[in-house]
Amino acid sequence: MKKLYLIALLSTVTFANDLQNAIDSASNGDIIELGSGIYSGNIIINKPITIDGKDKSAIIKGDGKGDVIKITSSGVKLLNLTIENSGNSHTTIDSAISCDKASKIEIINNSIKDSLFGVNFKQCNDSKIVDNFIT
Repeated sequence: MKKLYLIALLSTVTFANDLQNAIDSASNGDIIELGSGIYSGNIIINKPITIDGKDKSAIIKGDGKGDVIKITSSGVKLLNLTIENSGNSHTTIDSAISCDKASKIEIINNSIKDSLFGVNFKQCNDSKIVDNFIT
């Protein structure tokens, strides 16, 4: 397991694709620690990794369409993040975090705002959603 650090140099800059590139480059079990800043959302996590924002100053911001974070793998952990700006479609159940048919997912100590639905789990077994603030 290795730790990957993704650091935003200015909190007012959005880092397009940097987070998705880090996810795509990560190996199973890696930890991606995000520095303070705004990261482009509408990401897909398709392998068992951890994304840790450390103090919620790392903001994953969607483009206002669809899910901000879509999880398609078991063993994913999202910790200490601020996640915002999902789409607003009730038909597609646009959410800050969406997961379907995975297990051992941990969503812990995150702040979720400006999203139609906070966390949308379908057929996710042996998973935890703990100490999140959703508005």
